[in-house]
Amino acid sequence: MSEAALLARLLAAPRSPLPRAELAAADGVLARLRAAGWPLEEGAEGVTLAAEFDPLVATEIAARLAGSGLAVEVHPLLDSTQEEAARRLAAGWREPLLILAEWQEAGRGRRGRRWLARPGQALLASLLVPAPRPPGALGGLSPALGLGLAEALAAAGFPGVGLKWPNDLMLGERKLGGVLVELIAAAGESGWIAVGFGLNLATPEASELAGRAAGLAELGPLPRRSALAAALARAALAALRRFAEGGFAPFREGFAARHLLQGREVRLEAGGGWRSGRVAGIAEDGALILATGSGTLRVLAGEVEAL
Repeated sequence: MSEAALLARLLAAPRSPLPRAELAAADGVLARLRAAGWPLEEGAEGVTLAAEFDPLVATEIAARLAGSGLAVEVHPLLDSTQEEAARRLAAGWREPLLILAEWQEAGRGRRGRRWLARPGQALLASLLVPAPRPPGALGGLSPALGLGLAEALAAAGFPGVGLKWPNDLMLGERKLGGVLVELIAAAGESGWIAVGFGLNLATPEASELAGRAAGLAELGPLPRRSALAAALARAALAALRRFAEGGFAPFREGFAARHLLQGREVRLEAGGGWRSGRVAGIAEDGALILATGSGTLRVLAGEVEAL
């Protein structure tokens, strides 16, 4: 039995033991799942997911998104939700789609960085939707979506979420989540985007993230993952509609109010080099405005670090 098949069985009925007879040839698979952080419990009748595991339920998420036009899929295991979105478009899918994964083997964030998350301790999703504007007019979409998600978290009872340009959700100086927008197209077509978003629910345990990552549970008791996933997807759709009408300009003031780097000295990597300066604001097209010793620099995409 493969990892995906075993997980599908467990998640379909997480409190019903998977009989040992079906697991006779799956010892290696079980070991790999435990090593990845899946909370498996073994009893006399077989293997179950631990009672505290809160599985995503596609039917519940779809019901909470009724009227949105979104189809919903929950996958036990994917390489990444962004890759799955691209595959679905290439295979002919042409409807708005929310793809969620319980576990990603090759999740990624901006600039190809690996996204580390233990099963059940994060939300990992991608929206496959028509682009709200032509490909050349999508500047500022990532920060607009970041603001939409931060505001949705505030409405859900987590008001302390800040933003770091262009699209990081922050808890103080630590990263809580992020947004990844990719323009994808099937042969001969254009105008579809995959909006990936990841949110840590528990504080990540990976040693390489120590002191750099945060979890939403630090701010208070968590809602059910399915409810939170639906709320964030609905917020992203609302941000996309608002962006279609006015670009980044309607988001500018709200983003600035949450921007943790506003007025701070930073260094910025763009175009293969680093520049230092003070963050003077965000332009109406979503560009970061950096005041340097030689003048003002506007950057639409890049990596920024506080000094």
